[in-house]
Amino acid sequence: MQNYYYKTIKNVNVINLKATEIITPKSVLEVGEKIKLDVKITSSNQLIKYKWLAAKRTFTNDTKTLTYYIAPDEPGMYSISVIVYDNYENSSTAMKALELVNNNIIKGKFFDENTNETIKNEDEIIQYIGESYFLNNMKSLLDEYKILVDKIVIYYNENYVFGQIQTIRFEEEILLNYKELANKLRSFNCPSSYINDKNNLVEITESICFYQGQIIKSHMVNDFDLYEYNLNKIINKIDELLNYYFNMVDKYNKKYH
Repeated sequence: MQNYYYKTIKNVNVINLKATEIITPKSVLEVGEKIKLDVKITSSNQLIKYKWLAAKRTFTNDTKTLTYYIAPDEPGMYSISVIVYDNYENSSTAMKALELVNNNIIKGKFFDENTNETIKNEDEIIQYIGESYFLNNMKSLLDEYKILVDKIVIYYNENYVFGQIQTIRFEEEILLNYKELANKLRSFNCPSSYINDKNNLVEITESICFYQGQIIKSHMVNDFDLYEYNLNKIINKIDELLNYYFNMVDKYNKKYH
């Protein structure tokens, strides 16, 4: 009875603490750019701790409400989040997606600029077309991941309360979305030159699904540390997925452009 009462009181306190928005001067950055971050909070309790999280993170101070974020050197979509704690040990999380400008454009040509020779071999042309097709499909898939991340960010900033049934239902919906994207990647045709890359990408998407399942579990067992650990894992894996794609594009352009 005492445990139930304690949990009920904690849930009331969680509602009184809300990290509503990460404030940035812009959401599209140059690689390596430094920007100021702040978090908008509503709370009736005393705030005692802040924890900023991001894959490849570089913060001037990751435990204050105001900090500076130095963007990675690789283009792509990156997620940042902040967890706010109050003096009752309640917490609330806000997230934001940042886009680092990508100047990599798939530009393949049918000649090798290093030798100035035209690619005449039919197998090479088929490989070129297959690689281009796969990379374009991957670009579309990553656009879908961006839409999903934006959806998560909006929910976290507006409706997220740890452990509540509607939050668990939302996390279950996100897991289904992640599984659909992983299955879509599995269905992509790819040339023999990209088989290993495709397998590596599929493994990353499967990891995202696993960690999302662990997030659902964290709500069910009321383990916020488990939630925080797996949220950070998902952020890292989505960044890994994006970076893997951009490395493939770099290699493609060097090969054909």
